[in-house]
Amino acid sequence: MLETLLLALPWLRSAEFLRFVESGVVSAAVHYSIFLFCYYVCRFHYQNAATTGLVPAFVVNFLLHKFWTYGSSDLAAALVELPMFSLKKFVFWYLNRKLLFVLVECRHWKPLWAQLLLIPTLGAISYLILQKIFTS
Repeated sequence: MLETLLLALPWLRSAEFLRFVESGVVSAAVHYSIFLFCYYVCRFHYQNAATTGLVPAFVVNFLLHKFWTYGSSDLAAALVELPMFSLKKFVFWYLNRKLLFVLVECRHWKPLWAQLLLIPTLGAISYLILQKIFTS
């Protein structure tokens, strides 16, 4: 079954995709660590904790994707791509916030499990969009 999936989706085997996943894991770890700290230690509301983790994760995510995943060293292009990347992040922040609310308030999940599910789910969708932003 895995072979069939790899044949159907050849980008899963690409070095770019692997770098995307590695960059995503690093920025997700930054986001989730800050989320946990703010939620458990600082006692923030789960929505505020999720939002607080977004800013540092955004910076890490942009820098890693621009200069490592997609292998660019062009600072001028980075300034052009930053607004589109920021728009994508805002949309995904909004989606995360709404889906987190649904999972916690309506489905009665614990916030840490809901956020843990949403980070990789939205990240996978993000890959397709980032290819358009950084390779156009």
